[in-house]
Amino acid sequence: MATFAQESGLTGIRLRDAYAAIRAWYVANLWMIEWRPGIYYTSASTFIQALPEELSDLEIRLVCAEVLGGLLEWAYCESDGQFRMAEYACAALRPYGVTFTLTPDEREELRASVLWPLFTFNRPW
Repeated sequence: MATFAQESGLTGIRLRDAYAAIRAWYVANLWMIEWRPGIYYTSASTFIQALPEELSDLEIRLVCAEVLGGLLEWAYCESDGQFRMAEYACAALRPYGVTFTLTPDEREELRASVLWPLFTFNRPW
């Protein structure tokens, strides 16, 4: 059974354009979780505040993965008025096979990222 994100009409979006839309929405809507208690929302808030304007393609793929099943999943169904966050993430990842598995070389490359300690896969939970 396909999800609405897989059936989305959003196709052919560039990775960087999807990231720009995702980042803009989360930064503008941070207020939605700032008051919520718990480590998940605190971690999500920290992650959102750390999102820089520019990231590598690999970092953007991981941010999209966070939308689909990590710290940004809380807004999976939220929309910027055009598309839902999950639709942006799925459309951006589609050319990469929507894989969340990192090679050893990719993990090593990500260690230099300002987001490295914040990604879900690095969390102790």
